[in-house]
Amino acid sequence: MISALGGQWLRWLLLAVLLASPVAGVRLAAQAADGIFLASLAELREASFADKEAIAERIIAAGHPRVRAVLTALLEDRLYNRTADNKIFIVKTTEGDLPAYALVDPVSGADAGEAPPDALAKIGSNNRLRRSLRTALARFGLSSQDPAVRLGAIQDMRRSLDEPTVVLLRERKAVETDAGVQMAIDTGLAMADLDGTDTAVRLAAIERLSSRLGSDVRNRLATLVDQSPDGTFVEPDAAVRAQELRPAPRPGPGSRRRRPRSPRRARAG
Repeated sequence: MISALGGQWLRWLLLAVLLASPVAGVRLAAQAADGIFLASLAELREASFADKEAIAERIIAAGHPRVRAVLTALLEDRLYNRTADNKIFIVKTTEGDLPAYALVDPVSGADAGEAPPDALAKIGSNNRLRRSLRTALARFGLSSQDPAVRLGAIQDMRRSLDEPTVVLLRERKAVETDAGVQMAIDTGLAMADLDGTDTAVRLAAIERLSSRLGSDVRNRLATLVDQSPDGTFVEPDAAVRAQELRPAPRPGPGSRRRRPRSPRRARAG
């Protein structure tokens, strides 16, 4: 009875604070969201890979501002647990023979000092979890109200196109209203079409990509005329190679002309 009355009293007190000070209410709400976010991150320490997928989906659904940074760190094997106090941190980089890793607070994004590698335990991932995280992060980015965020998500997706991400791009294409984002989606879908087996579809994809100037597009098109060390072409379809080697159409005013490619020989190994 006393416990119930105490809980009721606390609820009334909290309501009074919220009504008396909207600023205090916002601060309390943010603190509560941070607490829930940290609790979810703490679950990752001992979770199985399958459970980590579910936790990641729950973290995304909560909508904390630091979702993308934290899950990107998990995807890139940069999310660590400090064993002395079981606190979760993002590590800026693990590249090189570093005596200490620079830490970032996962909630605020602020620098959080350093720690030697043997004082940290990596929160690991596997191929399935990484695929799931890439798809989840893509979906999260595409749902943003900010066109710049959607554009960034699409550019990330284009680095590792697979069936789930292509499905997301097709779904977004049907509702996207920003012209720049629409162009990025079309570029991604054309790059995906290059990996198909239908020659007509692949030729149409090259035609669509011929005026796109992104480095990822240029590099992908270049692979169509690569040669193996023995001189044979990596791309077996002669029609596809010919389409990529042909001169680009004459550019309109203010546009840049794409040079026709020459076959290049791939390095051995």
